[in-house]
Amino acid sequence: MSSAPSQPLRPASLIVLIILLLAPGCTDVPDQPAVAGNRATPQLNHCPATTFQQLNQAPPAPMAQLDPASFQIVTWNIYKGLKKNWQADLQRYADQSDILILQEGYLSPAMHQFLEENLYYWHMANAFRFRNTICGVITASKVSPLAQCAMRQQEPLLRLPKTTMVTSYALAGHGESLLVINLHMVNFTLGQRAFRSQLAAVGSLMVDHEGPVILAGDLNTWNSKRLAIIHQFSQRHDLQEVEFARDQRSTRFGQILDHVWYRGLVPSGAHIEDVSSSDHNPCLVTFRVAQ
Repeated sequence: MSSAPSQPLRPASLIVLIILLLAPGCTDVPDQPAVAGNRATPQLNHCPATTFQQLNQAPPAPMAQLDPASFQIVTWNIYKGLKKNWQADLQRYADQSDILILQEGYLSPAMHQFLEENLYYWHMANAFRFRNTICGVITASKVSPLAQCAMRQQEPLLRLPKTTMVTSYALAGHGESLLVINLHMVNFTLGQRAFRSQLAAVGSLMVDHEGPVILAGDLNTWNSKRLAIIHQFSQRHDLQEVEFARDQRSTRFGQILDHVWYRGLVPSGAHIEDVSSSDHNPCLVTFRVAQ
């Protein structure tokens, strides 16, 4: 839940936040959705569905494939790495996981070092640059992706974008690829138009993808209207939501914010880690490809 504290912002606090973010020289928003990363994987800034589908069909290298019998993801809003011990916690989850799906990523020297030292293939959808450091969503993996692209939706009130990272991965022994959508939904809106628009852009890609799908992230579903829109979207695209037996996902106004949806997969394990290193708790899920 970008830029939001544990409690609702008071008007004075919100004004200070807006002034800080929009102060000249502090924040820079790219003209187009941009991808930063450390590997020469095909990059598509605008996520055109047909071209992305063609790239997904490229033959992968033998060592660049996920095990369809079992792979683990972690999705976590890491609160820009502003709290203590985020590196130790992230390292613990990274040691267990094949794919990291991070929101509120802040490409600080510490984050860059973490990604490189763990030998990840990583890509980041650049939302904006704050004090010369890129902010956005980060998807990192232990296998090379086939392709990735970035999308964004501007916050109607703060005028800063939220970003989406779309990545595809080869599955060993399967002709279809896994589509992973790292989604950080818009937050400060008066209505639901921007929220719906961001989902519609994601949906246009999912329609053309025949393989399994994971859609995960901080969806900012802090009221019943937003949650209803997400459920309608999931039904339209045949998505199911991962259920957590001991559900400690972060909430605002009594509503859960972080979600993991899937299609063409079977979750074989799912749990939440209770942490103090962010205002969100990470969600860890193990999947296998459905037969």
